[in-house]
Amino acid sequence: SKGRFTHPIRLFSTMRHPSNGTLEEEETQIWPTETAMERIWFQMHHRVCQFWLQYTSTMTRRLLEHALLLCAILCFGILIIMHKNFVFRLNQSNCASSCLSNYTQEADIIYLAVDSRLNHTMSIVERGVDRKNVDSMSCIGESEASDFNIEYSYSSRKGYLLLDDDDPILESLSVQYIIVSPDDLQCFGDGALQFLVWDLGMGWNTILMNWLLVFNKPDEVAYIRHSKTQRLQELVVPSVQGSGFQSFAQAATTKLSVLVQTSFLFFFCTTLVSFTLNETQERMLQFTEELSRRVARNLPINFLVTTHVLDSLIFCPLMVGKFFFLIEFYKGDRFLAFLFMSVVWFVEVFTVLSLRSYHGITYFPRIFFLLFCLFHIYYFANPSIGFSYLAFGVIVLFIIHSMMFFWHRYELPAVAFGYINMQRPRANVALQQVPPDPPMPPQVRRVFQVSFDEMIASDMSLLRTAPSS
Repeated sequence: SKGRFTHPIRLFSTMRHPSNGTLEEEETQIWPTETAMERIWFQMHHRVCQFWLQYTSTMTRRLLEHALLLCAILCFGILIIMHKNFVFRLNQSNCASSCLSNYTQEADIIYLAVDSRLNHTMSIVERGVDRKNVDSMSCIGESEASDFNIEYSYSSRKGYLLLDDDDPILESLSVQYIIVSPDDLQCFGDGALQFLVWDLGMGWNTILMNWLLVFNKPDEVAYIRHSKTQRLQELVVPSVQGSGFQSFAQAATTKLSVLVQTSFLFFFCTTLVSFTLNETQERMLQFTEELSRRVARNLPINFLVTTHVLDSLIFCPLMVGKFFFLIEFYKGDRFLAFLFMSVVWFVEVFTVLSLRSYHGITYFPRIFFLLFCLFHIYYFANPSIGFSYLAFGVIVLFIIHSMMFFWHRYELPAVAFGYINMQRPRANVALQQVPPDPPMPPQVRRVFQVSFDEMIASDMSLLRTAPSS
């Protein structure tokens, strides 16, 4: 859509006059869809800019921009602290490993629960596991296992977790319960970490999953079952990479694979969302034009509405298929797939509507791609055991800050000073053949009528800032 805009096409149609029945020739102007859509997008962008310039000051927008950056950096620091203290690493003990050291063998099924009534973590063996002769009584307790709400079930065999609670096979299996106290310093750290985990809800379920990895051997697959969702999930502990060229090649191949997957997902999702947005908007514009024409001439509209509805339903399987693809990509995490698809849609709408200056068009997509890659590098480096939702929230905050940065520093000045106008709606698009004040066609209605002088006068502080600041 670069420079391919033309004058409106003039069509002459013959119709019968409703009063005297004579034939009359009517001239109709049809604007190209690309030109009409670009004009509508610009009018919406102009109206939003007018609102921001009238009801916010430069200082308010600057404070909002800096507050978003501060929140993003703060959440990034919290992510580093949580990852360093709770993500599983080989040859490092954790809360569950201290309970494991008191017994001679691993149980067939291990249940993990959290109970605030306890002041220390304890392990309860129901059957089949002998206790070692140790002096330390850490993680050893006597109670009824049925008194606690199980959060996770762990086993090295998938079939054990699929058994019903009343299945007789369970009677022959060794079972161990680990009951964790929320106030245990060994499990959740000091008061500051416990505040992050329990008061702010920073991924306590991810912490429990990392504890269960201590029962698994490197490169062996184990399984956990979420008691609330009943979802079965695989857990794999990566092996320790040795030294030499082979380990270096393996690490390089893994990182290259992550980069290829991330690039494919980025271009696949953004292209599909952009195509769906453009097609639906163009079809809606054509439908509105034809509907207005038929209503004005008292023509039937049933067939038109039915055709438009069926035409729009084509995009439903497209979106549903994309959603299921993301669910498989994120290993069955439906909520993360939904959040990711929502963010892509939000960024695409912002790009189409508000990115019009040269700096915004040039640099914002690169920043979004960089943040996109950083999240997926973290996600694939810590599959199933990383703080994925916290990392996703950090990336979203940085994306919103980037939007505010370009909006405040480039997009608003570009409109206020007239660098972006109806004849040049974007820095890389110019409606050169459109006159300065053309008569608007019937299908494109003027959303607002405001001069740039009034916009500048409504925000005198903006005039004191440079356009490129």
